[in-house]
Amino acid sequence: MKSFLCIAMLLVSFHASADRQNGEIIGFIPSESGSKKLFFIQLKDNVVGGCNVTGRFAFDSSKLNYDVMVSAMMAAYFSKTPVQVEYTKTCNVFGNVYDISYVCIGTIPC
Repeated sequence: MKSFLCIAMLLVSFHASADRQNGEIIGFIPSESGSKKLFFIQLKDNVVGGCNVTGRFAFDSSKLNYDVMVSAMMAAYFSKTPVQVEYTKTCNVFGNVYDISYVCIGTIPC
């Protein structure tokens, strides 16, 4: 029982470290830097703060599901389907945008 509670606490504390924003993708930029592919998005009324001075989110090809995430976000952009972005307040992918942890598209809860 104690093990279960410890694991549950770890999962909750890990999930709480990510921030979340819901909205419509109003633009995207596919790019590259060195050997990595980069993908930037901007949501309607995007958050700005800390190192994120552009009001955008990004992720790179170090994510195993990079291609799937790009395809899904482009589909959401063209269909105007709302997305939920889970992000960290770090700018490791690119110096002035928050890093995307993962994204959920449509009405499915993250």
